[in-house]
Amino acid sequence: TAEVLLEVGDATADGALIVEGQDTMVTLGSDTGTGDNGFVRVAEEGGIGSFVLRDGAQMHLLAGEEFGGGMQLSGGSDRDGGMASADITGDGTLLVADAGSITVGRNVGSSTFTVSDGADVEALFFTSGRDGTAATIFEGEGTTLTLAGAQVTPEFGAFLTVARNSEGSFLVSDGADVTITGDGGDFPGFQVGRNDGGVGTLTVTGAGSTITIDGADNVDVNGGET
Repeated sequence: TAEVLLEVGDATADGALIVEGQDTMVTLGSDTGTGDNGFVRVAEEGGIGSFVLRDGAQMHLLAGEEFGGGMQLSGGSDRDGGMASADITGDGTLLVADAGSITVGRNVGSSTFTVSDGADVEALFFTSGRDGTAATIFEGEGTTLTLAGAQVTPEFGAFLTVARNSEGSFLVSDGADVTITGDGGDFPGFQVGRNDGGVGTLTVTGAGSTITIDGADNVDVNGGET
């Protein structure tokens, strides 16, 4: 698969990527949509990797000709993971995986993904725990996760998955908001606990915290343990 790839923490090594400041923007991929997609992988093959986006900085992972932009924490489909963390914080801070997916805990290892203090994350799909252990937190008033759009082939709407084949958790707290919009795709929604070994929890707590699904009634807590 062709992609513009940035790796942090590879093959038992330690690595950190920090992007900070209101005037800072990092873009991976082609803005024409006809080249390679932008992609970030944090921690693989036993490595330890951390990603920090803060204080109004932005990162845009652009869609390519074949695939959307994406981010994986702890491994990939063809490689084991390590220990990965992502911290996205501050008003105006923005992470975008254009028409693509963010996967926390992709393959073995453990991962944490924390968004706070008014930061925003945008993608088509988000997974907390897929063959690796994961904990995801969205906390604080003004903090948002927006999943929107539809994958053309097959045509699935935006979707949140917690614990696919592994342990995963997802917490929305203290006024944070999650919005899932299908934009014409089938089955926008979320699933907690998918396949054997999927042990998941999704918690919404605190005044003003919300999960909103627009376009379908598709809340699934079957197929694993919840």
